[in-house]
Amino acid sequence: MTEGAVTARCALLRMAEGAVTARCALLRMTEGAVTARCALLRMTEGAVTARCALLRMTEGNFSGRYARRRTMDGSSAGVWARHGMVMGALAPRLALRGATTGGDFGREEDGVAAGVGSRMTRQAANKVLVAIGIAAVVAFFLPFLDLGGLIQASGFDVLVGEDVSWTLRLALLGLPIGGLALIVAGATGSPKARLTALAFGGGVYGYLGFQLVRAFFATTGVGLWLTLLAAAAALGVALFTKKRD
Repeated sequence: MTEGAVTARCALLRMAEGAVTARCALLRMTEGAVTARCALLRMTEGAVTARCALLRMTEGNFSGRYARRRTMDGSSAGVWARHGMVMGALAPRLALRGATTGGDFGREEDGVAAGVGSRMTRQAANKVLVAIGIAAVVAFFLPFLDLGGLIQASGFDVLVGEDVSWTLRLALLGLPIGGLALIVAGATGSPKARLTALAFGGGVYGYLGFQLVRAFFATTGVGLWLTLLAAAAALGVALFTKKRD
Protein backbone atom coordinates (compact mmCIF):
# COMPACT_ATOMS: atom_id res chain seq x y z
CA MET A 1 0.00 0.00 0.00
CA THR A 2 2.85 2.32 0.73
CA GLU A 3 4.37 1.72 -2.70
CA GLY A 4 0.95 2.27 -4.40
CA ALA A 5 0.52 5.57 -2.54
CA VAL A 6 3.93 6.72 -3.65
CA THR A 7 3.12 5.81 -7.23
CA ALA A 8 -0.14 7.71 -7.07
CA ARG A 9 1.62 10.76 -5.64
CA CYS A 10 4.22 10.60 -8.40
CA ALA A 11 1.46 10.45 -11.01
CA LEU A 12 -0.24 13.40 -9.35
CA LEU A 13 3.01 15.37 -9.38
CA ARG A 14 3.48 14.58 -13.05
CA MET A 15 -0.03 15.83 -13.79
CA ALA A 16 0.65 19.00 -11.81
CA GLU A 17 3.94 19.43 -13.71
CA GLY A 18 2.08 18.99 -17.02
CA ALA A 19 -0.45 21.61 -15.95
CA VAL A 20 2.33 24.02 -15.01
CA THR A 21 4.04 23.36 -18.36
CA ALA A 22 0.76 24.05 -20.17
CA ARG A 23 0.28 27.25 -18.19
CA CYS A 24 3.84 28.33 -19.03
CA ALA A 25 3.18 27.67 -22.73
CA LEU A 26 -0.04 29.68 -22.52
CA LEU A 27 1.83 32.50 -20.81
CA ARG A 28 4.47 32.38 -23.54
CA MET A 29 1.72 32.59 -26.21
CA THR A 30 0.11 35.52 -24.39
CA GLU A 31 3.51 37.22 -24.12
CA GLY A 32 4.01 36.77 -27.90
CA ALA A 33 0.59 38.31 -28.63
CA VAL A 34 1.41 41.26 -26.38
CA THR A 35 4.79 41.63 -28.09
CA ALA A 36 3.07 41.59 -31.50
CA ARG A 37 0.59 44.23 -30.31
CA CYS A 38 3.42 46.39 -29.02
CA ALA A 39 5.22 46.08 -32.36
CA LEU A 40 2.01 47.08 -34.19
CA LEU A 41 1.60 50.06 -31.88
CA ARG A 42 5.19 51.09 -32.57
CA MET A 43 4.57 50.84 -36.34
CA THR A 44 1.40 52.94 -35.98
CA GLU A 45 3.32 55.47 -33.89
CA GLY A 46 6.01 55.62 -36.59
CA ALA A 47 3.36 56.22 -39.29
CA VAL A 48 1.80 59.00 -37.19
CA THR A 49 5.24 60.53 -36.64
CA ALA A 50 5.91 60.46 -40.39
CA ARG A 51 2.56 62.14 -41.10
CA CYS A 52 3.29 64.83 -38.53
CA ALA A 53 6.67 65.43 -40.14
CA LEU A 54 5.02 65.69 -43.55
CA LEU A 55 2.47 68.18 -42.19
CA ARG A 56 5.30 70.24 -40.66
CA MET A 57 7.10 70.26 -44.02
CA THR A 58 3.90 71.35 -45.79
CA GLU A 59 3.33 74.05 -43.17
CA GLY A 60 6.89 75.21 -43.68
CA ASN A 61 6.33 75.46 -47.45
CA PHE A 62 3.19 77.54 -46.91
CA SER A 63 5.04 79.73 -44.42
CA GLY A 64 7.83 80.27 -46.95
CA ARG A 65 5.36 81.18 -49.69
CA TYR A 66 3.48 83.54 -47.37
CA ALA A 67 6.75 85.17 -46.37
CA ARG A 68 7.72 85.62 -50.04
CA ARG A 69 4.26 87.04 -50.74
CA ARG A 70 4.69 89.53 -47.92
CA THR A 71 8.08 90.45 -49.28
CA MET A 72 6.59 90.99 -52.74
CA ASP A 73 3.74 93.04 -51.28
CA GLY A 74 6.26 95.10 -49.38
CA SER A 75 8.24 95.65 -52.56
CA SER A 76 5.07 96.66 -54.44
CA ALA A 77 4.11 98.99 -51.63
CA GLY A 78 7.53 100.56 -51.84
CA VAL A 79 7.19 101.00 -55.60
CA TRP A 80 3.75 102.59 -55.25
CA ALA A 81 5.05 104.81 -52.47
CA ARG A 82 7.90 106.00 -54.70
CA HIS A 83 5.43 106.48 -57.54
CA GLY A 84 3.21 108.55 -55.26
CA MET A 85 6.19 110.65 -54.19
CA VAL A 86 7.13 111.25 -57.84
CA MET A 87 3.56 112.16 -58.78
CA GLY A 88 3.33 114.42 -55.74
CA ALA A 89 6.48 116.17 -56.87
CA LEU A 90 5.21 116.52 -60.42
CA ALA A 91 1.70 117.61 -59.40
CA PRO A 92 2.53 121.35 -59.07
CA ARG A 93 4.25 121.36 -62.46
CA LEU A 94 1.38 119.51 -64.09
CA ALA A 95 -1.12 121.85 -62.48
CA LEU A 96 0.80 124.88 -63.74
CA ARG A 97 1.07 123.42 -67.23
CA GLY A 98 -2.65 122.50 -67.18
CA ALA A 99 -3.52 126.05 -66.13
CA THR A 100 -1.55 127.51 -69.03
CA THR A 101 -2.61 125.01 -71.71
CA GLY A 102 -5.88 123.59 -70.31
CA GLY A 103 -8.02 126.02 -72.24
CA ASP A 104 -6.47 125.06 -75.57
CA PHE A 105 -6.60 121.33 -74.81
CA GLY A 106 -10.20 121.65 -73.59
CA ARG A 107 -11.22 123.45 -76.75
CA GLU A 108 -9.46 120.88 -78.91
CA GLU A 109 -11.08 117.95 -77.05
CA ASP A 110 -14.49 119.62 -77.25
CA GLY A 111 -14.00 120.16 -80.95
CA VAL A 112 -13.00 116.51 -81.50
CA ALA A 113 -15.97 115.27 -79.44
CA ALA A 114 -18.32 117.59 -81.30
CA GLY A 115 -16.90 116.42 -84.62
CA VAL A 116 -17.38 112.75 -83.72
CA GLY A 117 -20.93 113.40 -82.49
CA SER A 118 -21.79 115.40 -85.59
CA ARG A 119 -20.40 112.70 -87.89
CA MET A 120 -22.46 110.04 -86.13
CA THR A 121 -25.54 112.28 -86.33
CA ARG A 122 -24.98 112.91 -90.02
CA GLN A 123 -24.66 109.21 -90.76
CA ALA A 124 -27.92 108.43 -88.99
CA ALA A 125 -29.61 111.46 -90.59
CA ASN A 126 -28.45 110.41 -94.05
CA LYS A 127 -30.04 106.97 -93.62
CA VAL A 128 -33.27 108.57 -92.44
CA LEU A 129 -33.25 110.97 -95.40
CA VAL A 130 -32.89 108.07 -97.83
CA ALA A 131 -35.90 106.35 -96.24
CA ILE A 132 -37.90 109.61 -96.34
CA GLY A 133 -37.06 110.14 -100.01
CA ILE A 134 -38.18 106.61 -100.91
CA ALA A 135 -41.43 107.14 -98.99
CA ALA A 136 -42.05 110.45 -100.79
CA VAL A 137 -41.53 108.91 -104.24
CA VAL A 138 -43.74 105.90 -103.44
CA ALA A 139 -46.44 108.11 -101.89
CA PHE A 140 -46.65 110.17 -105.11
CA PHE A 141 -48.19 107.15 -106.86
CA LEU A 142 -50.57 106.31 -104.00
CA PRO A 143 -54.06 107.85 -103.61
CA PHE A 144 -53.98 111.55 -102.72
CA LEU A 145 -57.75 111.85 -102.90
CA ASP A 146 -60.21 109.21 -101.71
CA LEU A 147 -63.93 110.06 -101.82
CA GLY A 148 -65.41 107.11 -99.96
CA GLY A 149 -63.72 104.61 -102.25
CA LEU A 150 -65.72 105.83 -105.25
CA ILE A 151 -63.16 108.21 -106.65
CA GLN A 152 -59.44 107.85 -106.04
CA ALA A 153 -56.62 109.86 -107.57
CA SER A 154 -52.92 109.66 -106.92
CA GLY A 155 -50.53 112.56 -107.18
CA PHE A 156 -49.51 111.40 -110.63
CA ASP A 157 -53.18 111.22 -111.73
CA VAL A 158 -53.78 114.78 -110.61
CA LEU A 159 -50.56 115.94 -112.29
CA VAL A 160 -51.55 114.56 -115.71
CA GLY A 161 -55.25 115.37 -115.34
CA GLU A 162 -57.17 118.09 -117.12
CA ASP A 163 -58.23 121.47 -115.74
CA VAL A 164 -55.35 121.57 -113.26
CA SER A 165 -53.66 124.90 -112.55
CA TRP A 166 -50.00 125.27 -113.37
CA THR A 167 -49.16 126.11 -109.74
CA LEU A 168 -50.67 122.81 -108.58
CA ARG A 169 -48.80 120.95 -111.32
CA LEU A 170 -45.51 122.50 -110.21
CA ALA A 171 -46.26 121.67 -106.57
CA LEU A 172 -47.09 118.05 -107.42
CA LEU A 173 -44.05 117.72 -109.67
CA GLY A 174 -41.87 118.92 -106.80
CA LEU A 175 -42.89 115.93 -104.66
CA PRO A 176 -41.08 113.14 -106.57
CA ILE A 177 -38.24 115.50 -107.46
CA GLY A 178 -37.82 116.39 -103.78
CA GLY A 179 -37.94 112.68 -102.81
CA LEU A 180 -35.22 111.84 -105.35
CA ALA A 181 -33.14 114.77 -104.10
CA LEU A 182 -33.42 113.44 -100.55
CA ILE A 183 -32.34 109.96 -101.68
CA VAL A 184 -29.30 111.33 -103.54
CA ALA A 185 -28.32 113.70 -100.72
CA GLY A 186 -28.64 111.00 -98.05
CA ALA A 187 -26.88 108.28 -100.07
CA THR A 188 -23.93 110.51 -101.03
CA GLY A 189 -23.66 112.28 -97.67
CA SER A 190 -23.91 115.65 -99.37
CA PRO A 191 -23.29 118.72 -97.20
CA LYS A 192 -26.48 120.15 -98.72
CA ALA A 193 -28.57 117.26 -97.30
CA ARG A 194 -29.87 119.35 -94.41
CA LEU A 195 -30.83 122.19 -96.72
CA THR A 196 -32.55 119.73 -99.08
CA ALA A 197 -34.59 118.24 -96.22
CA LEU A 198 -35.51 121.73 -95.00
CA ALA A 199 -36.62 122.80 -98.49
CA PHE A 200 -38.70 119.65 -99.02
CA GLY A 201 -40.47 119.70 -95.65
CA GLY A 202 -40.96 123.45 -95.62
CA GLY A 203 -42.24 123.44 -99.18
CA VAL A 204 -44.82 120.71 -98.58
CA TYR A 205 -46.18 122.14 -95.33
CA GLY A 206 -45.93 125.71 -96.59
CA TYR A 207 -47.97 124.96 -99.73
CA LEU A 208 -50.55 122.91 -97.82
CA GLY A 209 -50.85 125.59 -95.17
CA PHE A 210 -51.28 128.27 -97.78
CA GLN A 211 -53.98 126.27 -99.58
CA LEU A 212 -55.81 125.53 -96.33
CA VAL A 213 -55.80 129.18 -95.31
CA ARG A 214 -56.90 130.20 -98.81
CA ALA A 215 -59.72 127.63 -98.81
CA PHE A 216 -60.77 128.69 -95.32
CA PHE A 217 -61.11 132.34 -96.21
CA ALA A 218 -62.72 131.48 -99.53
CA THR A 219 -65.45 129.34 -97.95
CA THR A 220 -66.13 131.10 -94.62
CA GLY A 221 -67.54 134.48 -93.58
CA VAL A 222 -66.84 137.30 -91.15
CA GLY A 223 -68.91 135.70 -88.40
CA LEU A 224 -66.68 132.60 -88.19
CA TRP A 225 -63.57 134.77 -88.33
CA LEU A 226 -64.73 136.87 -85.36
CA THR A 227 -65.68 133.68 -83.50
CA LEU A 228 -62.19 132.23 -83.96
CA LEU A 229 -60.58 135.53 -82.87
CA ALA A 230 -62.79 135.64 -79.74
CA ALA A 231 -61.91 132.03 -78.90
CA ALA A 232 -58.19 132.76 -79.30
CA ALA A 233 -58.49 135.86 -77.08
CA ALA A 234 -60.35 133.86 -74.42
CA LEU A 235 -57.61 131.22 -74.40
CA GLY A 236 -54.97 133.94 -74.12
CA VAL A 237 -56.69 135.55 -71.15
CA ALA A 238 -57.12 132.16 -69.43
CA LEU A 239 -53.50 131.10 -69.98
CA PHE A 240 -51.63 134.34 -69.35
CA THR A 241 -53.61 135.92 -66.49
CA LYS A 242 -52.11 135.59 -63.00
CA LYS A 243 -54.12 133.47 -60.58
CA ARG A 244 -53.64 135.92 -57.71
CA ASP A 245 -52.72 139.59 -57.70
